[in-house]
Amino acid sequence: VLLNEDKFTSENGRFIGNIYAQVNILKGLNFKTQYGFDELKTENISFQNRINGDGFASNGVATNTFYRSSRWNFVNTLNYNTTIAEKHNLSALIGEEEQKTTADNWGASRSNVSDPFVTTYQGSFGVIVPSGNGQGENAFRSFFGNIGYDYMKRYFIAGSFRRDGYSGLAAGNKYGNFGGASVGWQISEESFFKESSITNVLSRVKIRGSYGVVGNINIGNFPALSLYSIGLYGTSPTVTFSQAGNPDLRWERSKKTDIGLNFSLFNGRIEADIDYYYNNIDQLVQAAQQAPSKGIPGNSITANIGSMYNKGFEFALTTNNITKGDFTWTSSINFSTVKNKVTSLFNNADVFGVTSLETVNVTRVGYSLGSIYVVPTDGVDPATGERIFINRNGERIRFSFSRPSATRYQYLDGAKAGQTAPAIDAS
Repeated sequence: VLLNEDKFTSENGRFIGNIYAQVNILKGLNFKTQYGFDELKTENISFQNRINGDGFASNGVATNTFYRSSRWNFVNTLNYNTTIAEKHNLSALIGEEEQKTTADNWGASRSNVSDPFVTTYQGSFGVIVPSGNGQGENAFRSFFGNIGYDYMKRYFIAGSFRRDGYSGLAAGNKYGNFGGASVGWQISEESFFKESSITNVLSRVKIRGSYGVVGNINIGNFPALSLYSIGLYGTSPTVTFSQAGNPDLRWERSKKTDIGLNFSLFNGRIEADIDYYYNNIDQLVQAAQQAPSKGIPGNSITANIGSMYNKGFEFALTTNNITKGDFTWTSSINFSTVKNKVTSLFNNADVFGVTSLETVNVTRVGYSLGSIYVVPTDGVDPATGERIFINRNGERIRFSFSRPSATRYQYLDGAKAGQTAPAIDAS
C-alpha cells in the first residue's frame, strides 16, 4: 500500500517537420535547399510520501519540472551526376549546413506537506526550492563536398572534405578540417567471375576499404567557458563560480579505417557483410582531474587529455526466406566485437570517475576508458562475517568498520594473521 503513495509520471510531446525545394538547373545539375525543425517538450511530475522512503525526512515532497528543446537545421546542396561513354559514372556535391539547438528547463520542489491527503505540487506545503532549472544552447556550421567515380559499377573511388565549426569549442579552435577517401571493387561484375560456375552459389562479391577523419561535438554546450551560477543563500541572491573554462579546448578527432567484404549466396537468398574497423581517437575530450587545493568547481576541467583506440569486427547476416505475392519473410542477425585501449594521457596521469560516495572508475594508459575501479575481494570470512579484500601484494585482508579506525584492516592468513594491516588505498 505504501508503494502506491509514491507517484511519478513523465509526459512527452514532440513535433518534427521539414520542408525542401529542388531545382534542376541543367541536365544532371540540381540545387536543393532543406529546412528542418525538431521540438521536444517533457513534463515530469513526482510525489514522495511523508510516511516512508525518500520523502519521509522532508514530510512529503512534490516536484514538477518542465524541459523544452528546440533544434532547427538548414542545408543547401549543389549536386552533379553524369555518365560518360556509358562506362564512367561521376558524381560531385558541395554544400553548407547550419544547425542551432536551444534548451530551457525549469521547475521546483515543495516539501513539508500540511495536509496528508495532498499528493500534488499544487497543494499546501511549507517549503519550496528551485529544481531542474537551466538554459543552454549550441550552434554548428559546416561546409562540405565530396566526389565519387565508378567504372561500369565495377571499380569505385570516392573522396570527401568538410570544414566544421562548433560553438562549444574555444575561440580560435572552433573550426576543424576533416576528410576521407574510399575504394571498392565489385568482383562479381568481372567477366571471369560471371563466366565461372561459382555463380551458381556465390552471386555477388564486393571488397571495399575506407579511411576518414571526423570530429566529435558531443562535449556539451559551453565546456571552453568559465561559468557562474545564480541562486539563493537563504533568502539572499548569490553568484557562484560553477565551471572552470579551458581557452585551449580543441576538436577531438577520430581517424577511422574500415575494411569490408559484402557477398550474397543463391541469387540473394543469403546476404552477408563482414567488416574490420580501427578507430584511433586523438585529442580525447574528457574531464581532467584537478587538485582540490585549486578551488575549481568539481575539481575538474574539460580538456584534451589523450588518445585511445577502438577496434574490432562487425558481422551482419540477412536471409530472404519467402517472397510470394504480397508476403515476404526475412531474418537478420548481427554480431560485433570491440577492444578499447587508452594509449596516452596528459602527464600520464590517471583520470578518476568520482561520485559523492566513492571512486567508481578510472581512465588509465593501457586499459579501457572508464574501467571499473574496485578492490578485489575473496568473499566473507565465515568465522566473523567480515569482508575479505585482496591487497596489492596478493594478501588476504579482512575489514570491519566496527573496529577502531587504526585496526579496521587485519591480515587473515599466515604468520601475520590478526595483525593490523595498512589500509587499502587507490594506488
